[in-house]
Amino acid sequence: MSDGRFALALLAGLVLAGCDNGKEPTFQGWVEAELIFVGPDETGRVETLTVREGDQVERGMLLFTIDPDLQLADVAMQEAALKNAQQAYDRAQQLLKTQAGTQKTMDDAEAALRTAQARLNSAQTRLARRKVFSPVTGSVQQIYYRGGELVRRLRARHRRQDQLHLPHLGIHAAGDLQHGRALEARVLDRSATGTA
Repeated sequence: MSDGRFALALLAGLVLAGCDNGKEPTFQGWVEAELIFVGPDETGRVETLTVREGDQVERGMLLFTIDPDLQLADVAMQEAALKNAQQAYDRAQQLLKTQAGTQKTMDDAEAALRTAQARLNSAQTRLARRKVFSPVTGSVQQIYYRGGELVRRLRARHRRQDQLHLPHLGIHAAGDLQHGRALEARVLDRSATGTA
């Protein structure tokens, strides 16, 4: 760099440094929340709603339950199918030991037993998911559905960790952003603090 350019750059730097009035930098802007959608995996009727508008919810807190009657019936049916498959397996195993049965019959019975167990596990999972828990901490803003109303299954949507929106059960919850709460923002390696 030539001496003239260096001097000019140094002078520009000194002029800009002299503009600092010693005050903390201030930033003006807004905060927008992305929403999290929470709802049942399957269509059902709202049985219980454990939150109200304005409530704070913690991660893992029960938000609502959906009527489990169909899933309870499916679990009972799959338990019976598993019991029958277990009896067929035990019979095939006994026949194979006495050489009255074939290896193929034994293999088929074992496959049927594994399938019955998998179906029971699936039915139990579906039953467990009739209880919906909060995936994040937030506050309930609005409720769209009430107990007894039919809620359709939720399709996959984008999730973010600190806000919560439950439109299919009608609860909209925002994260920890509240009026008067301290904020810290970082933009291009500069940080600023303020109040919401």
